[in-house]
Amino acid sequence: MTKTTRPARRRNARQKLAHLGSVLLVVTAFVVPSAGIALGYASSLSAAQSLVPDAKPFLTEVSLGEYEDSRDVNLTLAWVDGPQLLSPGWAGVVTQVALKPEQVLTTGDNVVQVDGVWRIAAYTTQPFYSLVVPESDPSEVERLNTMLTSLGLSAGPGQTWTWDTTKGIRQLGEKIGVPAASDLNAFDPAWIVWLPAPSVTLSLVDIRVGMAAPTQGEGFAETAPMLASVLPAEEDGVVLPDPGDGEEWVYQMGDVEIAFTGGLQSDAQQIAPLAATLAASKPETARAALLRREPFTGWEVPTSAVYVDAQETTCVFTADRPSGYAAQVVEIASGAVGVTRVRGELPGHASLLTNPAEVLVDASCN
Repeated sequence: MTKTTRPARRRNARQKLAHLGSVLLVVTAFVVPSAGIALGYASSLSAAQSLVPDAKPFLTEVSLGEYEDSRDVNLTLAWVDGPQLLSPGWAGVVTQVALKPEQVLTTGDNVVQVDGVWRIAAYTTQPFYSLVVPESDPSEVERLNTMLTSLGLSAGPGQTWTWDTTKGIRQLGEKIGVPAASDLNAFDPAWIVWLPAPSVTLSLVDIRVGMAAPTQGEGFAETAPMLASVLPAEEDGVVLPDPGDGEEWVYQMGDVEIAFTGGLQSDAQQIAPLAATLAASKPETARAALLRREPFTGWEVPTSAVYVDAQETTCVFTADRPSGYAAQVVEIASGAVGVTRVRGELPGHASLLTNPAEVLVDASCN
């Protein structure tokens, strides 16, 4: 927390001492330039910290504290038409339908039942196009293992077909009602309906119990427009954090959070939660809070106390010496109206110069 001491006896004392020190330095420099005490005093007031004549320094007391960082940002949202749900190639009669308009469909949800066997939704990087067996292309095996894992079933590691892969297929077969599921040794792509995103919102369902099952590539449901990208706007003094600084940032909109990775974000899985929240209205812009996941330790100081020198180094100045001010190099972590939160190698407590631009002449942060 920052405690301001204006006006305060301590500040006034420091003002008088600084002013007196400047006068004594000038007088001593002219009267006894060879005196050792004068030389020592002058060396502590470097040219980088020369004082403006008659300028009045203002001080405030600051202490280390923990702060959360949040800033509001405007997001530009790009939408694309939602894809149709397509049949992977079924034969038989539709015996049950689990879909309805405005439903959010995600991996593992039942879609339709054909001849008593459920077909479920699954998000994968691309659709399966043939039976997957131990001898299949490693990329197909990897996609199968990844899908089985997302369904909470047994799965092998990476591109390797193991007993766990076989066990996962049998678990899937038993879950959806495949006859003789305990004997399965291959994955049939007709068991799933491919999702192009982790979740989609249905806008139209065109399949009914009793009709012939749709054939390969035939659409049976339409989805709402999908969020294609999210782009933050750096405006109104809002500074976007560097996602490469090792700290985790998130966008927050109501109860929904998505990771902030900097700039344009178009990964479907990453922005899916935001897409589901906004799908009904499909706004072109939205307001969100950009949050630092973990709080940081630093000082909260008046914005006027932050100084940028000719080398574009940022610092603040503390009144640690009767002869001048000590620079503390800092990084701006966050801020609000009139205050800035900074961090660096800072002491637990200090007297801070709040108006260095008025008091110091061509000061250096180093």
